[in-house]
Amino acid sequence: MIVSNLKTLTLGLLLIGSTFFPLYSDVKGEVKEQENLPNRSQDKLIEKQESIHPSFFINFNFRRYSGLLTSYYSNLFYPDKEYLAEHDFHEQFIKNDEGYTRRAYVHLPKRPRPMIICLSGIGGAVNASHTTLCSRDFRRYYDWGLILLENSTSPEWIERNNRLVISGYEAGWDVYLTIKAILKNPNYANLISEIHLIGFSLGGNDISFASYFDTVLETNYIDGSVLAISGPADRYDALRVIRKQEGIAGDVIRNTMRVIYRAAYDIIAEYKTITEEEFVKTIPVEELMAEIFYPLALEYLKDHPHHYHTLAGIKSFANDPEDFANSISFLDFERLYNLKQYLPYIEKPLLYFHASNDPIVAYTNPVNTLSVVAGKPNIGHRVLWLGGHVGFHDAYGANWFISNAYTYIQYWGNYEPKYYRNQDKYKDYE
Repeated sequence: MIVSNLKTLTLGLLLIGSTFFPLYSDVKGEVKEQENLPNRSQDKLIEKQESIHPSFFINFNFRRYSGLLTSYYSNLFYPDKEYLAEHDFHEQFIKNDEGYTRRAYVHLPKRPRPMIICLSGIGGAVNASHTTLCSRDFRRYYDWGLILLENSTSPEWIERNNRLVISGYEAGWDVYLTIKAILKNPNYANLISEIHLIGFSLGGNDISFASYFDTVLETNYIDGSVLAISGPADRYDALRVIRKQEGIAGDVIRNTMRVIYRAAYDIIAEYKTITEEEFVKTIPVEELMAEIFYPLALEYLKDHPHHYHTLAGIKSFANDPEDFANSISFLDFERLYNLKQYLPYIEKPLLYFHASNDPIVAYTNPVNTLSVVAGKPNIGHRVLWLGGHVGFHDAYGANWFISNAYTYIQYWGNYEPKYYRNQDKYKDYE
């Protein structure tokens, strides 16, 4: 009798547990051949995600309801080189056509498979917590290729390349060239069936701009999907807002900005002598842009006039490419931060994945920006109840997050599997 009652009690507890704590056991498995979905859209994808991995369920771990705490606990994991090597990630330095180099950790599959390129956020090193957590879990469940990239705002990137990149346009262009360099490497290209991008925080904005270049230049380097997690779509507005934040969230941002300032001190000093505190908080962002970021960008654009052709579809800056940089007004430069005017041209699948309790980048930033292309089937946003800032691993669990990412990548993957990549079909931007 006692045994029978114990069995009943155990079964009851299991049923209750499965009701209040959904189990996501569908992570493992190979990528199956994509179903023919000629009318795919982000709205249909989100509906599918919610049906398989609902974002609302009762959870008695009340820490997960705090956007600040989930952001904190999801960003504690910074593996060293030895840890990454144990998980078959090998350090590489990828040099692009313009001579700029990114540090990367690369895991190559044993046969042609999708390649997931993960880009860290502002100030993010190659082993940033959110990128390594994502890649570790993908590595655990799928035989896919994975490349972790440092952000161009990381101190290592700044010091290595002697350059400070702030605008989304410039950052996205450098990501685009890095992807091109990856595909030009035969050791990588022959094992890549398609490329998908995942960008965390500011990295989400970077990869969005990269998808714009890949679309308008018709190079098709990014032939998979683009997923921006907790990222701003309007980079200028995000920069303006975060510099005014107070409390713990403000301290976190300012500490990141301090590291950037120290790495770029000599570069900044060429244009304006300012203190660390002025850079991170006290000087208005408009002044920073006008006296430091704007001249920096102009100098780069003067040396690379081919950008005239890239931007010509957005706004006619000049009749002669040689006069291109001199024709850019400060208002034009501000637009290089906002994705809004580029969105209508992007044909890659692009989804902004955000939490309503994000303490760093408000979910309204991407929502308001993406409203200009409302109804465009390949572009959308999904705002979740919980998750903080890139804190979905902690708020929902690693299996939940990876399952959503997997569903997204599989949904937007190519219809037919490709067993090799024919490099001849990819056009060059030059």
